[in-house]
This record gives sequence, structure tokens and C-alpha cells, in this order.
Amino acid sequence: MNSLLRQFICAIQFLTIIPIRGNYVRDEKDLGRSMLFYPIVGLLIGLATLGLYRLASYVFMPIVGMVIAFVGNLVLTGGLHLDGFADMCDGFYAGKDKQGILTIMKDSHIGTMAVLGIFCLLILKLSFFYSLFPKGLLAEAILVIPAISRWVMSVAAGIYPYARAEGGTAKPFVENVGRREIIISSFLIAIISFAILGPAGILLSMATLAVALVFMRWVKSKIGGITGDVLGGLNEISEVCSLFILNLAFPLGKTVWNF
Repeated sequence: MNSLLRQFICAIQFLTIIPIRGNYVRDEKDLGRSMLFYPIVGLLIGLATLGLYRLASYVFMPIVGMVIAFVGNLVLTGGLHLDGFADMCDGFYAGKDKQGILTIMKDSHIGTMAVLGIFCLLILKLSFFYSLFPKGLLAEAILVIPAISRWVMSVAAGIYPYARAEGGTAKPFVENVGRREIIISSFLIAIISFAILGPAGILLSMATLAVALVFMRWVKSKIGGITGDVLGGLNEISEVCSLFILNLAFPLGKTVWNF
């Protein structure tokens, strides 16, 4: 099997619960290199979410269809990134130093800050998505947001070192992402975002990345690098950030935003 196809399948297996039989990882390099396909897998997740929303909206009111699609998205991704976000909330809130933060994030138990963080995150995401409905931008957001957030993950993994001295789930990814993966994934997100939102889509991607890099600079100052939980949390934060920017950039809808 072609190495690129194998790595693409690896990306699908890791980012979704789609039951693809077989082990397509020949060595650890495949895990890191698969991140170049993250924007495409993010787009596929968006397509599945949009399809579910369209189907649900035939039967229910739009807000109910949106919630059903929202839940379906969580099921499709296995709550992978939400789990990382929750661990990050606990770790950075309660940890006093690098080792304390890393230890708390590795703990399988969930704390009060994680619960509050997840609640606030989900409410914000749902509210931002719903606010795009009357503007005629909901479908575009459902498609492009997952692609942008997963692209941000691939760039961050290629820029920042792995924070833990010992091994971890994300270590093979972070240590095997290089310039090639960053360039190709950036090229792919440029195509995807432009096709969906035009030049505004590219600006949205770059603005989201800029905010994410500021956030990652703070994270690095705390723990010296990146972990799997941080990558998951970064995905969730990037989605909220993209939605926030999209709502600001299109205050009355896409027809009044002249690009």
C-alpha cells in the first residue's frame, strides 16, 4: 500500500471511531507524518456533522438538529480532544509547577475545573454555531472549523517539543512531525478554507493559528512543550476561537462581507 494512503488511514483511525480494520502503522514515523492529512480528516468530520444536521433538520427545529449534530460529532470523534481539554483544565489550574501540571494531566480522574471547563466550552461552541444560523454561515462553519482546528494541531506538533521526559501517546506524533508535514497541511487548509469561505477563510485560518501560537507560548512557559492533552485542548480552543472570529468578521452575514 502507498505510504501516503497508509498515513491517511492512520489519521482517520486516530481522529475518529470509524472502524477501519487492520494496523496501518509500520513505524512511529507514520503517526507523525499522518498529521499532514489532519485538515482533510477534519473536513470529513465536518461533512459527516453537516449531513447529520441536514437529516435531523428535516424532522426537528434547526436548534434541535444542531444539538443532534453536535452530539453526533462528539460520538464520531470519541470525545478525544474534549478529554484532553478537560485534563488540561485540571492540570493548569491545580498544578503549581511543570511536574505538578504534568502529573495532574496524566491522572485519569476528572476534577471540578474540568467539569466547568467542558460545560463552558460546549455552551460557547453551541451558542456560536447557533448565532451563525441566521447569518447563513452555519453550513460553512460546520465544514471549515474542524479542518482549521486539526491543522492547528499539526502545526503546533511540528513547532513545539514534547514536554514529558518519559513516553506518552503523543510523543511519536510530536517527534515525527517536520517541515514537510507543516507545509503540506498548510497548503491543504488553504485550499479547503478558500473553497468554503473564499479569501476570508484563509484569513480565518491564519487568525486562529495566531491565537493558538500565543496560547502555546504560554503553555511552553509552564511545561516546556506539548503533550497529548495539550494537543486535544488546543483543538477545542481553536474551534471556539475560529467561531468567535467568524462571528465578529461576519456581523450581519456573509452577504455584507465584501472580499
